[in-house]
Amino acid sequence: MPDKTALGISEELRQFIEALVEEVVLDGKPFENQKKYLARFCQTESVDYSLLETNLSDLFETVEELKTHESKASEHFLRLLAKECYFTNDGTDRFISVINTKRIEIERKRKARKEAKREAKKEADEKAKELSERLIRKEKERAIDKRPEGVVAIDLGLPSGTKWASCNIGATHPEERGTYFAWGETEEKEDYDWNTYAFADGYAKSCQDIGDVISGTIYDVAYLQWGGKWRMPTCKQYDELIKCCDSAWITLNGVNGRKFTGPNGNSIFLPAAECFYEGQGVNPHFFDQFYDSEYFLYGYYWTGARPPGNKNGYAYCLFFDGELKCYTDLHFRCDGFTIRSVLNK
Repeated sequence: MPDKTALGISEELRQFIEALVEEVVLDGKPFENQKKYLARFCQTESVDYSLLETNLSDLFETVEELKTHESKASEHFLRLLAKECYFTNDGTDRFISVINTKRIEIERKRKARKEAKREAKKEADEKAKELSERLIRKEKERAIDKRPEGVVAIDLGLPSGTKWASCNIGATHPEERGTYFAWGETEEKEDYDWNTYAFADGYAKSCQDIGDVISGTIYDVAYLQWGGKWRMPTCKQYDELIKCCDSAWITLNGVNGRKFTGPNGNSIFLPAAECFYEGQGVNPHFFDQFYDSEYFLYGYYWTGARPPGNKNGYAYCLFFDGELKCYTDLHFRCDGFTIRSVLNK
């Protein structure tokens, strides 16, 4: 006869019961498959099998209820801790704790964390999918050429194959000045200075980093408004325009500007649109009220680039005047300049 524990059962039976409960609760094995072995142990030690089997079944039902009603986990688990399986041995009521409650609690929390992570990942995946679909829709919309009627992509015969728009953003004719923008902004406004600039906190060195090259990004007004392959030109494209084209100061329909004639004989006209200049310069809208366009003598056109890593608030632009000056220069990003877009290959 095996040695008895203080509870009146053998150590082997106690260990078997604990192992059985852990297999059913933690590993999910069916209780039915273990009943015959439990019955043999109980018969050997004269333990009331039917009472022990009933209490174990109640315990497993409690655990299953705990799994399916997570919102009431604390209440159910307290009941589980109090659960004891009573059985009769030698005519005396005895009991045994049949579950390692600490291990069950650790496992329950682990599964709860795993489920929470799974739900969080599912939610994140759904949001990522929704965002991806939205971006794809926007990309498809932007892939459509939405340039205004009358705007033409002019092939100047340049080595890069770049085509230049026949007029500025916001215009439909070559001599029209169009719309003025701060660098990286996509809407026109009344005032152009550091206090109104969208990507700074009132001064140059507070400029946010929106990239060294914004052509083809959400900060590129040509890309956003005209779609397709229209972009703000890079410094290289302006340099190519200056070096490969003949340039002349002319007046077109009463408007001063510079005409660039390409190697193939085709040409574009950039009006001298002046600019909204931080702290000084001419306000083109105000200037319009008192002077004819022939008094406009300077052209400022944004590129889509800034000096790499520049944190002082500068970006590159094309500058020209009525003399021989025509080159890319640096200006504050908050200034209001016009934009002539390009159509990339």
